[in-house]
Amino acid sequence: MSYEPPSSRLKALQGSVSGFPEEDLRQGGRNNAGYFSVRLEQTLDKGRYCIVRKLGYGQYSSVWLARDKGEDRFVSLKILTCEATKALSGTLPLSDELGLLQKIADGDQGHPGFRHNIKYYGSFEFLGPYGKHCCVITEVLGYSLEYVRRLNPSGDRRVQTNTVKRVVKQIVRLPGSDTRAVDEPFNVLSCGTEINPAVVPIVWQMLPLSTEPSIREDRLEAVVSHVGHSHERDRHFQEVIQPAALRASEVILGYRWDSPADIWNLGCIEDHLVRMTEALDTRFDVEFLSKCIHRDQFFTADGSFAHFDAHKEPTWTIRRLLETFSLEQDEVEIVEAERFILRCLRLVPERATAKDLANDTWLE
Repeated sequence: MSYEPPSSRLKALQGSVSGFPEEDLRQGGRNNAGYFSVRLEQTLDKGRYCIVRKLGYGQYSSVWLARDKGEDRFVSLKILTCEATKALSGTLPLSDELGLLQKIADGDQGHPGFRHNIKYYGSFEFLGPYGKHCCVITEVLGYSLEYVRRLNPSGDRRVQTNTVKRVVKQIVRLPGSDTRAVDEPFNVLSCGTEINPAVVPIVWQMLPLSTEPSIREDRLEAVVSHVGHSHERDRHFQEVIQPAALRASEVILGYRWDSPADIWNLGCIEDHLVRMTEALDTRFDVEFLSKCIHRDQFFTADGSFAHFDAHKEPTWTIRRLLETFSLEQDEVEIVEAERFILRCLRLVPERATAKDLANDTWLE
C-alpha cells in the first residue's frame, strides 16, 4: 500500500491561507473557529484518553486516535470547535449530532444495516483557551472510499462495478460512507504530560486498513461516519441542506423535502437545475413547480427556464456517461445501471425508497 509521508503533505500545504499546514491554530486567526490545540501524548477527560495520532480535520472539528485506558481499546476522538460546540445547544440549535448518534446506537442491532453505522461510545466536554469543546467518542475507521479510488498506480480513479454495487447495497438505507478499519492501530506512544506547551500544528496521518500489502475490495464494509448535518424527518434545523453539487431539486426550489432527498444524493450526477433536465432528458412538472417557494427565481409561468439559453458544453445523458466512463462495458450491465440511477434521479421527489433500491436486481 502506498503512503504519502507527512513531510510531502507539509510541502504541499505550506501555501495555505492561515500559514498553518492544517487547521488555523493562531489566537485570533481569521480562520480559527475555536480549534483546540491538541498535543501528542496529551490526556483528556481526567486522564482516561491519551492522544496517539492525528487522523484528520475539517471545518468544524479535528479528529484524533486515542487510547482509552478505561476500556483498554483504541478510539477516535472528534474534538469540535468552540463554534460547532455552541451549535449543539441553545434555544435554536443547528445540529443534533449527539442525539442522532445515541438514537442510532440504541437501535436494533439485529437490523442488517446496523453494522454500517459508526459505533458511538459517548461524549464529554472540556474547556480550552477559546471556550468549551464537545468531544465525540467513536470507533476508529480506516480510509475513505476516495482513498481507495487513488490506489490504482495508473492514476485511473474509476471503481470496479462490483465494488460500487457492494458499497451502494450497504449504505442504501443510510447515505454516506467510510471504510471500516480491519486491524487495530499500532506504534502507540507512551502517555505523558507537558507544562505550557507551544502551539504546534500536527499533520494528520491516515490509518492502514490492513497489514497486508494490498486491499481486497470485496472485504470492505461501508460505514456512515458523520451525522452532524443530518436531520430527523419531522425536525428540520434548516431548509437549505446538502452540498451544492449534491443538492436535490426540491431543496433548491424550496419544496418541502423529506427522505427522497437522500435518494437523490445516492444517484447524483449534476447539481444545476438545467444540467438535471439535460442529463435526465426531461422537464420539470408545472404542477410541482407551482408548489415550490423559489420557483420564480428559476422559471417562468409556463415552466421554461427564466435565465438560460444554452450551455457551451452540452450535458451528456446518463447512458452516454456510463458508456464513456464506466469500467463495465457490457451493454446489459450499462442498461441496468442506468435504470437504477434513474430511479434515484427523478426531478419530482417521488423516487424509489431505500428499501426498494436495496432489493433492486442490479445490486444482486
